[in-house]
Amino acid sequence: MNHYTLFYMRRETFRDLNFGDVLPTIAKLNDTHVMVGAAQAEDLEHLFARMNLWAEDGLVRVFRKGLTHQSMSVGDVARLAVWNGDEIAAYEYWVVRPLGFEKLN
Repeated sequence: MNHYTLFYMRRETFRDLNFGDVLPTIAKLNDTHVMVGAAQAEDLEHLFARMNLWAEDGLVRVFRKGLTHQSMSVGDVARLAVWNGDEIAAYEYWVVRPLGFEKLN
């Protein structure tokens, strides 16, 4: 299983980022998004399904934290921990797009 940290759009950036025309940046992620929790999943598609099915396998729903939405949607970001043995070697950031995901650089 992969380990993901979830970042959902802030209320004030939801309109710009949810249409998919504007991409978030890693450098400004804390300004545009709120870290809402963590989850394990086989891959990004499985993560998306887990965050959008209300009663799949006991995954705790995302906390409200002033957000406009509870399920994962276009513009939200998943940070994947890339492991090297017993420690995290790097992080990859993936944004939900209208169709699939796109890696942020």
